[in-house]
Amino acid sequence: MIAAALITACSSAAHANNLTGNDLHRMCNQHEGSDLLNSACAFWVIGAWEGMKWGAASVLFVANEGGSAAQINQDVNLILGTCAPESATWEQQTDVFAKYLADHPETRHDSARSLLLASGREAFPCGGTN
Repeated sequence: MIAAALITACSSAAHANNLTGNDLHRMCNQHEGSDLLNSACAFWVIGAWEGMKWGAASVLFVANEGGSAAQINQDVNLILGTCAPESATWEQQTDVFAKYLADHPETRHDSARSLLLASGREAFPCGGTN
């Protein structure tokens, strides 16, 4: 069942490419002194992460995996392939994403959601020392 959830999560990220990394790079990295752009970037990151987590969790519920909230959260992290520590703040996760976009211009034409996943997987790998 977790494999089915993984396939669903990955395909959702791959097909939902309304925004690209280029769109978000402008919002997240070129905003000296702009509270509005800082907030817009952070709100996008929060919304995208929460949406992907909710989507993966709902697949687990439909698959009748059940379990405690802690177990569902752990399974969702494994499905998404990113395991940020509980102490990681939204500001930190937004900074990780902005840095990933700046450091990987060769992939910024890709879906912003897929790049968000890639940034989380690079910064907070499951089983890593984060």
